[in-house]
Amino acid sequence: MKAKFWCGLNNKQYVNPKHLYEDLNNKASFVMNSKLAEASVTLLKNEKSLLPLQRLDTMKIIEVSIGDAKENLFSSTINKYSKIPHLGIDHDASKKERDTLMAKLKNYNHVILQINKTSYKPEKDFGCSAGSIELISKICSQKNTIACLFSNPYLINKLDNIDKAKAILDVYENNSFSQKAAADAIMGAIIVNGRLPVSTNLFVSGTGLEINTTIRVQYVTPEQMGINSVKLQEIDSIARHGIKENAYPGCQIVAIKDGKVFYQKNFGKQAYDATAEKVNDHTIYDLASLTKILSSSLALMKLSEQKQFDYEQHLDYYFPELVGTNKSAIHYKDMLTHQSGLPAWLPFWQKTVDKKNGYKSGYYSDEYSEEFPVQVAKGLYVVKDFNDSIYNQIMSCKMEETCKYVYSDIGYYFLKS
Repeated sequence: MKAKFWCGLNNKQYVNPKHLYEDLNNKASFVMNSKLAEASVTLLKNEKSLLPLQRLDTMKIIEVSIGDAKENLFSSTINKYSKIPHLGIDHDASKKERDTLMAKLKNYNHVILQINKTSYKPEKDFGCSAGSIELISKICSQKNTIACLFSNPYLINKLDNIDKAKAILDVYENNSFSQKAAADAIMGAIIVNGRLPVSTNLFVSGTGLEINTTIRVQYVTPEQMGINSVKLQEIDSIARHGIKENAYPGCQIVAIKDGKVFYQKNFGKQAYDATAEKVNDHTIYDLASLTKILSSSLALMKLSEQKQFDYEQHLDYYFPELVGTNKSAIHYKDMLTHQSGLPAWLPFWQKTVDKKNGYKSGYYSDEYSEEFPVQVAKGLYVVKDFNDSIYNQIMSCKMEETCKYVYSDIGYYFLKS
């Protein structure tokens, strides 16, 4: 009764049912439920520190759901960290279906096993059928198993050979918050039982990067980062506009802050062909020409902010040696936007080979030395003064039509200094 008085229940209050669902399930409650789910994940066993999973590239892993055959948020979250196939089976599946599932596991050495769609009541083994219990026993005893229970914890007493699993997590409930938290825990994105996750090697979906250093990315909602998700809808419209204008056939956009992915969406297809595959979380892109964006452009922005660089100036303002050449009047602004008239590229290497494409004498060495200090390929070093030859070729090259867009790397050679 004191608790009821403390909550003010003795004072009758009128609740407006309009927008009641939105009021009860607001962004703040979503963030709170996410934190509660993460804090509730209990690691009961972790043989040889299997969790969080490391060196995924050396494992053959499959994710298996017993209870609900369909993929759920646990499955899709696991799949964001690494491309792991899914198998599922219902509690009322036949023996033939269970045997078929076991046969499909023969090519995998690790199984991430989720047990779900059970009951909180002890009757009938908490809703876990005898067939499911038998299947769980076989998987745990025959495979390196990470067992994750979205159930009443007392179900563990009914599961034969569950102790043979290499790792066991109990998450107590079967909802979207607990499913995501369990997947994050397995992949090392959150702290479990007060224990910090160790280094993991993750495939960052959509980027084509295999990261072999410590990384603990976690997939969160924008609100968990204090970001308004409505604002991020502007990104969607920009991405779709580019596809509509045929600027690109499709793309994936990922936004990360403090090791947390708070925005990741796929748009369009992998090619302009109508039959092309849609862009997905595991689409791999060629990471070409990033130096201009991630290095040169950022450095120029910083120098401009410090009033040490003026993009309205001509090239000869910073490079007096260009005075008198056809490059002197190039605006940095035009060069950076690929409208300066510079050619798309120059075959610098042609000067170093003969008509049979053999190396000319004096240009290369297969060993490093003071005379050949610049490595251009494995076991191949170029003569130290060759950079002068590169600049001379640029300064004497023919100019194209100005104001015409031609994607060119040539001007960036003058940003090195």
